[in-house]
Amino acid sequence: MFSDCFIGLDSLKRLEIEHNRLTQLNPGAFNGLSKIEELYMGYNFFQSIKQDILPKTLLKISLEYTHQLTTVPNGTFAGMMDLNEVNFVLLFFPLL
Repeated sequence: MFSDCFIGLDSLKRLEIEHNRLTQLNPGAFNGLSKIEELYMGYNFFQSIKQDILPKTLLKISLEYTHQLTTVPNGTFAGMMDLNEVNFVLLFFPLL
């Protein structure tokens, strides 16, 4: 998903980008979503979610059925002080 594709949608509170065959999120992909609270990204082909990509305003994030997701680096959710729900239904992380 490209940078700045949501510019002008600063009042948006919920975004569903499920079932889009997305493979990566570029830095700045969520620029312009200053009030976003819920983000649904399941059923895509992400292998990793990089740090500092996700909006800090999130209350809920769903990555369900993203089978290729094998890496969520430490600090991915850092700074999300109000985040209260993370949904990882049917992900297969390797044992540490």
